[in-house]
Amino acid sequence: MNKLYKIIIFALLAVCVSFANAQNIKTLMAKASKGDASSQLLLGVCYKEGSQIAKNDSLAFYWLNRSARQGLAEAQVVLGHCYKEGVGVEKDSTKALELYKLAASCESSLAFDALGDCYYYGIAVKRDIIRARYYYSKAANRGYKKSKMKYDKIRFLKDDDPLIEF
Repeated sequence: MNKLYKIIIFALLAVCVSFANAQNIKTLMAKASKGDASSQLLLGVCYKEGSQIAKNDSLAFYWLNRSARQGLAEAQVVLGHCYKEGVGVEKDSTKALELYKLAASCESSLAFDALGDCYYYGIAVKRDIIRARYYYSKAANRGYKKSKMKYDKIRFLKDDDPLIEF
């Protein structure tokens, strides 16, 4: 599991736990069932991580997919990670890349970082350091510090240079 995904999940879990403490998980389920994209995202993360509810990758995927289909960029990024890692669905790096691009069209710094990772590691695309730098730079310019660190580490690399782990 990559570090970006862990950061996203950690942040969403914090929201999920605080929500569950402040309100009943049934309220979250009711809102998600009525189509609230943010509630669907949170419920998906709760199922994914087993927070305040039994862990269930299939239900996690279901709720994340519903949220992502409504255009919530954060859900599109997390759903992309599900496809990339095979969580609740068969692994499909190409679908993950599509979701990251979709979220990037909403100017999501998380999506830009995920696209940077795709181009840096060659996930569903040919490895392209220039494009990786471009996407890391876009995320860093929006204040995403992790992308700034990645950009700085690969600033002078070429496509045939060995990978540097972040």
